[in-house]
Amino acid sequence: MSGTRSLKTIQTLADTAEAESSKEVSHRLAALNREEQRLTQLAEYLAGYEQKERMDREGQSIASIRSRRRFIERLHEAISQQHELVENYRQLHEIEAGRWREARSHSLGLQKYAERIDQQQDLKQTRRDQARLDEIGARNIDH
Repeated sequence: MSGTRSLKTIQTLADTAEAESSKEVSHRLAALNREEQRLTQLAEYLAGYEQKERMDREGQSIASIRSRRRFIERLHEAISQQHELVENYRQLHEIEAGRWREARSHSLGLQKYAERIDQQQDLKQTRRDQARLDEIGARNIDH
């Protein structure tokens, strides 16, 4: 029975590791979604700003046009940086998802092993019970 308790303890630890890994995957996915949303917002803002820039060109000073172009360049840089950040978050999410898959596989393997052990113990107990019943039946026939 000590082995069964040890196995249950190991199973509990594996289940806990899987649950923690699952939470981490969820957190990583939420962070990825937030950063993707920021990227989309930046791209939409840039598109709107560039469209407004094209419409408002007449009557602007050279300094104003240069200032707007620098701002547009900074927006492009921000989008590029945000895109890199999104890719980093995507990679972190994939790494954590892989860890979760490993933890899940380990937990399921232990669960199946524990079930086989329980089935074997049940079978042994059934055989012992049947042997006792056979012995009792044999004694009753002899008397």
